[in-house]
Amino acid sequence: MDRYANGFSYGGVRLELVDLKYTDKEEYSLKDQAEAKASDSLLHRRLRGTVRLVDEETNKVLDTKKNMTLARVPYLTERNTFINNGSEFSPVSQSRLLPGTYARRRANGELENHFNTRPGTGSAMRVSFEPTTAQYRLKIGSSDLHAYSIFRDLGVTDEELSRRWGPEILASNKSKYSKHALARAYRKSVPKWERDEGLPFDEKVAAIRAAMDRAQVSDAIMRRNLPNLYSQEKAASWRRAGAVIQIAQDMIKRSSATFAPDMSPDEVSDDWVGFFDGVEKAAGFEPDIEPNGMREVYNSIYGNHGPQLASMREWPKHWLDDENQKGWLQWYEKYHDGQRGETDEHQKKRWKSFKARHGAQFVAKPTPRRAFALRNWGIDPLKMLPGDKALQVEEEMEKYRRGEFVKWFMNRHDFDDDAAINLSLKAGKRGAEMQEGVPTPRALMAMALDGYIQPEDLK
Repeated sequence: MDRYANGFSYGGVRLELVDLKYTDKEEYSLKDQAEAKASDSLLHRRLRGTVRLVDEETNKVLDTKKNMTLARVPYLTERNTFINNGSEFSPVSQSRLLPGTYARRRANGELENHFNTRPGTGSAMRVSFEPTTAQYRLKIGSSDLHAYSIFRDLGVTDEELSRRWGPEILASNKSKYSKHALARAYRKSVPKWERDEGLPFDEKVAAIRAAMDRAQVSDAIMRRNLPNLYSQEKAASWRRAGAVIQIAQDMIKRSSATFAPDMSPDEVSDDWVGFFDGVEKAAGFEPDIEPNGMREVYNSIYGNHGPQLASMREWPKHWLDDENQKGWLQWYEKYHDGQRGETDEHQKKRWKSFKARHGAQFVAKPTPRRAFALRNWGIDPLKMLPGDKALQVEEEMEKYRRGEFVKWFMNRHDFDDDAAINLSLKAGKRGAEMQEGVPTPRALMAMALDGYIQPEDLK
C-alpha cells in the first residue's frame, strides 16, 4: 500500500498515507481458526492508516481521515491456507497469459494467432493457416470453424479478403464455403443468457459481432506482438512497398538479363515506407486517430451497438458518394489501408476545414460533445488543450460517455423484476432514494440519469 498507493496523484490532488499499521493480532491460534470456520467469516488482519488529500500546487491539506481501514488482508495459516466464509482455501501459483494476441508457428508448420481475451469480456479464439491446404481456420473453444465462411457471413467482402490473402488463397477458401459454420460460431461466441437459436440469420450475425466487439485485449501486447496489424498506416505502407517490389520481381522473371541487385528487398521497403510517410505529412493530412481507434464511431452510427456521443446522428446524404456509402469514415478506412481514388483530395480538404473550424470552437469552449465530434474525424481534441485543461476535459468526456451508455442501454432493454430490484439496490448503495416493490422503468431511468446506475451495473 505504501509503495503503490502512497503519493498517487490525479487532477492536481495527491494521496498521502501515513501511520500504516495492522490492528489485529499477528498470530491466530487453532481455536481462533475453528471459530472463524464456525461463524462463516474471513480470518484476516485489518490494515489501517491516516489518509490525506493534498493540493499538489500549494501542498495544502484538503481533507484528512484518521484510522481508516484500508484493507482486510487474509491471514495465511500454518497449513498455507486461507479461511473465508467458513471454508478453507489453498492458494495455487499459476502463470497466465496477459490479454493480447500471440502468433506462433506450430510443429506441423501451421501458422496460428491466439487472441487471449480479458476474462469476462468475450471468447478467446485462434486464427490459423494450414500451409498444405491453404485454408484459414477459426477456433473458438472446442469448435474448429472455416474462417472464410464466418468472415463472409459477417459481411467481409471477397475484395477485402483478396487484398489481404491474395486471389489464389481466396479462391481455395471460397470453394470450401459452408453455410453451417455461422450457426456453430453463434453457439460458441454468444453467451448462453443472450443466445436464442430461433433468431433470424441477420440477428445472429449482429449478436456475433457484438460479442466480438466486447472482447478486450491489452493495447501494449498488441503493439508489441503485431505492430503491422495494430498500425494500419504502417501496414498500408508495407503493402504499398511490397506491391512495388512484386512488380519489380515479376519484371525480373520475364527478363533474360542477369539480375544482381545491390540492395535487399527489406532495404528497398524501408526507403518506400519513408517516402510515403513524407508525402502524407507534406500534404498536411495527419489524423491523430487510426481507423481501428474509431470503432466507437462506427458502432454508434452504423452498428447501433452504442450511443452516438457527438451531435450528428448520421452522415448527411450529400456527404456520401458511390464509392463511400458510409461517408468520410469509410473513405478514411480505405485510404489508411492503401487505397487511392478520385475523391482523395476533396476528402482531405474537408478534414482540414473541419479541424480548423470546429477545433477553434472547441478550444474556445471545450465540451464533451464537441470533443467527440472531433474524434469522429480522427482528431484528438485533448492535444489542442494545455495539460491541466486536457485532464479536466478527459475526465468530463469519460463521465459523459458512461452516462450516455447507461441511457442508451436502458432505453433498449426491458428488465425483469429481479434485474430491476438488483439495479435499484446498487443505486441505493450510492445514495439513491429507495422505493417499495419493483421499481418502474421510469424510476430506473431517473436513477440512471442522476448517476446512481453505472455501466458496470448493466453487464
